[in-house]
Order: sequence, then C-alpha cells, then structure tokens
Amino acid sequence: MKRFLLILFCTLCILITGCGNNHPRIKKINNLKYHYVKFSPDTVDYLKNKSEYSELYKQGKKLVVYAHCDYCPYIKRIEFAVNELSKRPEYKDYYNFYLQDAPGYKTFESNKDMKAFTIFFNRCNSFCIVNTKTNELFTITGNRTVFADNLHYILDAVMRW
Repeated sequence: MKRFLLILFCTLCILITGCGNNHPRIKKINNLKYHYVKFSPDTVDYLKNKSEYSELYKQGKKLVVYAHCDYCPYIKRIEFAVNELSKRPEYKDYYNFYLQDAPGYKTFESNKDMKAFTIFFNRCNSFCIVNTKTNELFTITGNRTVFADNLHYILDAVMRW
C-alpha cells in the first residue's frame, strides 16, 4: 500500500508540477508558446553524421538553427536578432549558430535520411535550439512574432539545459 501511494504521489508530482522535468521554463516573455521534443535515434544519427550540422552537432554545444528568407519580414527579424546575439561573448561557450537557407532541391542517401531531415526541418521551422547532449529540440509554437526582440531571454533560460 505504501509503495502504491509513493508511486501515485510521484506520478501526480510529475503531471501537476513538472518535477522530474529538466526543461527550463521561459518566464520573461508573455504569450510565448514553446515545447521540447526528443529526437528519434534515426534523426540523431542523421544530424550527427550526415547533415550540414554534423560538425557543429559533434562539438557538444547547443545548436541554434535559424532560417534565412529574403521576402519574409518576420524571418528577417529573427535572423537579425540571432546574428546580433551570436556576437556576444557570453553565448560563445554554450551555443553554435547556424543560418539555414531554404532546402530547395536536396538529395539523400536513403529514405530514412530523408524522413529524418523532414522531421527535423518541420519541427525546427524558422528557429530552434538543439541540445546536442540530450538530443532534444526546443521550438516555438503558435505566434512566433512574440519572441524576436526578446530572444536573449530564451538563450539565457536554455543555456544550462
């Protein structure tokens, strides 16, 4: 009976308060919707060994992937913000920054690689942070215009994740 109550208590703790969850919360940006995603082994293999991020992935820093788009003002705002933050010395020990162009025509060695890239690209969208040690992704969902001017709060919060 005691064991059952302990298991019940721990389960409720995890569900209600998030204890046991080491994902940082972003508290300083109102209305920011985000989530964390664990990569499948196939996606991790692709990112580490076959993607354009592979060398950066292997360095053990978090990887900030952001998009380039000449005709989209929202993405240009994010690109400008990330470019400015990437110059700050306090982020250099924790982050690698990768500006990604639209994929256009891309070939793959296998369908498994194509699927891994597609999953990553769709989840990352125009901005994401990859924790290369835990193989997880932080991404913004919902209204993305909220965070471009406050991106430093996100980088500060996930720095030690």
